[in-house]
Amino acid sequence: MNKLITKKEDLSILDSIEFKEDTHTYKLQNAKLFSVTQIMENLNANTYNGIDQSVMQTAANRGSNVHYACEMYDLYGICECKPEHINYFNAYKDFKKEHEVKTIANEVRLYHKTLQYAGTLDLISIVDNKVTLIDIKTTAVLHTKLVAVQLAAYLDALNSYGLTVEQVATLQLKKDGTYDYEIVEPDLKTFRACMRIKAWELMK
Repeated sequence: MNKLITKKEDLSILDSIEFKEDTHTYKLQNAKLFSVTQIMENLNANTYNGIDQSVMQTAANRGSNVHYACEMYDLYGICECKPEHINYFNAYKDFKKEHEVKTIANEVRLYHKTLQYAGTLDLISIVDNKVTLIDIKTTAVLHTKLVAVQLAAYLDALNSYGLTVEQVATLQLKKDGTYDYEIVEPDLKTFRACMRIKAWELMK
């Protein structure tokens, strides 16, 4: 039976993996691991097809800054957010004010011990008395079906270490300073299908 994560020390059993920010690659003992994003690239391409690359890069930069600001706020109670992104950050603060939230860990890197894929969890918190794995989004449109696949992959990776949470959720932080918090049903079946497609693509 998997152990419920209730404190940061519970995550100490996770193996250390190397992450290179500039290339967004994960390595385990010099072996390159596929990321959850890479495995889901066909799904993501179908969703974001036709969007200009510069728009995608701007969104990625915004997401990185807001994620960092949320982490610094959780750890030290400080604001480390660019002025142009302050409304997203304020939405996160409002989420913590309007719900009973205790942060367990931010930005948790891990890999699946059996399936050998890697990823970074945004946030594990106790929200309204439920241990919750949360994915933070700053996109204008929330694609819940994609998030359900992504969160299923992260949860399965935690399960490979004998760890679990009570629920998974998405937290959409919006440009106007509001937020949407939604409990999600993880879609592991689709993620496993994505893995099979990736394996097929790599076959010679």
